[in-house]
Amino acid sequence: MNPPAAWLVAAASITGAGHSIVGEGCQDAHSWRVTARGDLIIVVCDGAGSSARGGDAARLVVAALSSAPSLELSHADELSEDQWRELAEVLFRDARTQLETLAERTNPRIALAEFACTAQLVLVTDSALYMAHVGDGRATARFSGSDEWLPLFVPDRGEVANETVFLSTPLPFDAQYWRDAAARLPGRANAVAVMTDGCEAAAFECYVPDGASGFHDPNRPFPGFFSPVAKKLRSLAEEQTPQVDVDAMWEVFIRGGLPRFAAESDDRTMVFGVRLD
Repeated sequence: MNPPAAWLVAAASITGAGHSIVGEGCQDAHSWRVTARGDLIIVVCDGAGSSARGGDAARLVVAALSSAPSLELSHADELSEDQWRELAEVLFRDARTQLETLAERTNPRIALAEFACTAQLVLVTDSALYMAHVGDGRATARFSGSDEWLPLFVPDRGEVANETVFLSTPLPFDAQYWRDAAARLPGRANAVAVMTDGCEAAAFECYVPDGASGFHDPNRPFPGFFSPVAKKLRSLAEEQTPQVDVDAMWEVFIRGGLPRFAAESDDRTMVFGVRLD
């Protein structure tokens, strides 16, 4: 007899209208899985639209991070924040090395910058949530005993609007870097959502006019978006909705279930999980 499911997860990557018009495929990629001990692993990557092989990079990095054996931790709840940062550095270094190998095998004359993508990794255990990221995107979680949705990180922003950093960028992969890019949040998360920036306008308070200085980013998740979605996913679990039907409904929702989704020209990915136990 199979053990009861620990999570219900809805996930989709949708090609934005901007890419569809020019005949390009989706440059986002995602993966999720539940480990034997009930931990949830989510990886979301966004291939840079400005790079020729961003989609290839996103798919490679998703595969590299999501399949890492070191995430199968029997003692995951006992990891300190410093230990998680060290592990995240190793995982992202390895993913970058695989990008370098891919670029070399594809064409030695192709710059690594053509394989640019962002990356988000979230590991949810029974008593903690571990996050690491390079670049932008958004992520949020709600913990047991609270109705508040917490942002999991501040997106990396460059000096130019819509600019960020990528895994292919020369980065100072050291302890100082990961103090800002990785974190351990204690507590039992009962819901988590990870997304690329194509979804942020519908789900986060992102860009607020700030007088003459332009805009600022509150980075606040919209409870009016996340709470109803979490409730709906839980009801689908109670109805024992097959995963294939959950995925189909989720794809329709991310494609055009909200006006901001329907109007979004960028690719968009969202992985949303609710704990069932």
